Amino acid sequence: MRLMELRELKKETAKQIAQIPVYTNLSELPSGFVLDGKYRLESMLGSGGFGVVYRATHTQLQRQVAVKVLNAPYTGQAEVVSRLHSEARNAAAIASEHIVDIFDIGLTDSGQPYVVMELLHGESLAERLRRCTALSELDTLHIGRQLATCMDDAHRTRIVHRDINTENIFPCHRDGRHFAKTIEPG
Repeated sequence: MRLMELRELKKETAKQIAQIPVYTNLSELPSGFVLDGKYRLESMLGSGGFGVVYRATHTQLQRQVAVKVLNAPYTGQAEVVSRLHSEARNAAAIASEHIVDIFDIGLTDSGQPYVVMELLHGESLAERLRRCTALSELDTLHIGRQLATCMDDAHRTRIVHRDINTENIFPCHRDGRHFAKTIEPG
C-alpha cells in the first residue's frame, strides 16, 4: 500500500472505532449486544452490588447461557476480581451436579471480567420464600439433602462454599424431579 492509502485507512479505522459504544453501566447494554464476539445478550436476569447477570446465547453453538459481568468500578479491585475468578474455578473444579456449570471466563472490550455459566430456569430459594413464605416438609428435605451432597462434593475437592444462603440456592426441575443447585461457591 502507498502512504496515502495507509493514512486514509487509518482515518477510516479511527472513525469506525469512535462509533463503537462504550458501556460503563452494564445494565444499559442493549438486547442483541454481542459480548466478546461470542455471547449475544438477550435480557438482564438480575443485578447486585458487584455485577449484572444476563441471559445470552453463544453465537456459534446456539447454547443458552447466563453471563455474569463484573461492574466497572470493581474491575480495578484485585480482591474482587480474584474472588470472581476463584468462584468460577471452584465451581468448575467441583464434580457435583448440584453446583452450577461454568463454561467460560473472559474480559469485555472495556476490560470487565465476566463468567459464563449454565442458565438455570426458575427462581432462587429467596424468591420462592418471598412468594410462598414457607416450604413443604418434602421440599425442605429434598433441598436439604441435595445441599448436603453438594457440600460433601465440595469438601472432597477441598473447597469450602463460603456463601450458602437462600439467594445462592436455586431449586429447579431436572428430568421431571425437584433439583437444587448452588451458585457462587467462593
